[in-house]
Amino acid sequence: MKRSIQILVIGALVTLLTILSSAQVPQMINYQGKLTNASGAPVNDTVQMVFSIYSDTGGTNLLWTETQPAVVVEKGVFNVLLGTVNPIPDSVFNGNVRYLGVKVGGDPEITPRKPMVSVAYAMRAGVGGGGADNDWTFRITDGNDTTLMTGGAWGIARYGNTLYGNADSTHVNLGVACTTGANGQNIKYCTVGGGRFNTAKSLAIVGGGEFNTASGIASTVAGGGTNTASGDLSTVAGGGSNIASGERATVGGGVYNTASGYTATVGGGYGNTASQWCATVGGGVYNTASGYTATVGGGYGNTASSENGTVGGGKNNTASGISATAGGGYNNTASGHDATVGGGALNTASGGYAIVPGGVFNTAVGDYSFAAGRRAKANHSGTFIWADGTDADFASTGENQFLIRASGGIGIGTASPTAKLDVNGSTGYNQIRMRTSYTPTGTNDANGNVGDIAWDDNYIYVKTSAGWKRAALSTW
Repeated sequence: MKRSIQILVIGALVTLLTILSSAQVPQMINYQGKLTNASGAPVNDTVQMVFSIYSDTGGTNLLWTETQPAVVVEKGVFNVLLGTVNPIPDSVFNGNVRYLGVKVGGDPEITPRKPMVSVAYAMRAGVGGGGADNDWTFRITDGNDTTLMTGGAWGIARYGNTLYGNADSTHVNLGVACTTGANGQNIKYCTVGGGRFNTAKSLAIVGGGEFNTASGIASTVAGGGTNTASGDLSTVAGGGSNIASGERATVGGGVYNTASGYTATVGGGYGNTASQWCATVGGGVYNTASGYTATVGGGYGNTASSENGTVGGGKNNTASGISATAGGGYNNTASGHDATVGGGALNTASGGYAIVPGGVFNTAVGDYSFAAGRRAKANHSGTFIWADGTDADFASTGENQFLIRASGGIGIGTASPTAKLDVNGSTGYNQIRMRTSYTPTGTNDANGNVGDIAWDDNYIYVKTSAGWKRAALSTW
């Protein structure tokens, strides 16, 4: 009886799970078809079928065949596993088109024979795919079936990813819609561990995340999103929209940070930049380390623009002198070489080795000068200016001065000065001791040391090595 057949589905039952569970892959193909009689009506019957695979549509070169004696056909539809009677050798599928012949009962083999589509070539999973030399053969390396290895130095990629170059065998690309290598370049040893839309070029690694790019030689983006490691040997550990473009540069995390100098580092934060050789920004917001080996520890809007310049933190501070330091505070500037502003606000140390420890509106302009308090102005070299809280400038008038403005008095040996200068207590040999009501009883009075000064209502006394000397106040 004349019959016709329609192929509905051809599918391979060889899956990665099968490969992982056994070194021997079942050589079977799932085959479903529809069988009709000569008038086109679907068949309902149990019939014998002979299945054959040929290398040509004419059926002259038989590669494999088997007979299944009792195939159930319901409403014309049947389903069989080819290879259950006679396993199909993987050598049947060598890359050329194969044709399936089906013979039902005593009828001739149905023609035309059906070409087998590419899904059947999943049978090559039995040897890992590719080439008669078995370079792609998977093998289990121990008796517990715990280690899966390829037979050669081949890479691995998830379906849908892109591997560029003729060295793609060294790539690992396990993400989603990810790319390893570069178009037109034969780049080796690229890795994308996961994530999506990531790109790793020469010797580079992207661990995960999304939209990350490691384009520098041996560069790394560990994760995060939209990060770029474009410098050779550079690293972005995570965060978002960070860039490590300098050679051996590092961005630890945060957002919108850039390490563009050689071996420059941005630890984290937001919008920070380390743009010079060995420059470092620890964190904070909108900080810049643009000098060689310059450092900004954190804070907001700080700048270390000189060689070895340091800003510890605070806001809008600047260390622009060589080896200058602004410890913190607000709007402070250390512009002299080796100058220091410890903190406070609106202070400037512009002289070489000048110091402003803190306070407000203080200026150390001269070299080796010191200004502290409020509105202290050390304008000359070697001057030391200490100003109290009075809202007025207190400035040096010449070099090497020691000036103090203390409207509440200066006390030495007393915490409650009663005059502009109140000195009380022993200072050793040739001391000065102020007394308000003491009259020596004799030249060698024991109640006094050389250098003591005393007075009463009529005389002022000075103790010398020859004894007390006095002068009448009326002679002054």
